[in-house]
Amino acid sequence: MPLYPDYHAQKKEDSARIFLYSTIFLSIIMRTLYQPAVHSPCLCQN
Repeated sequence: MPLYPDYHAQKKEDSARIFLYSTIFLSIIMRTLYQPAVHSPCLCQN
């Protein structure tokens, strides 16, 4: 019986960690994707 709540807490902790890592990963991807889009108008104007 005591193992059941611990398992749920572990599962919640794992899902929170996965969410955090995926958010960081997505922010890095968005930054790398948007950097050329941000820099190319400056290059075109110059």
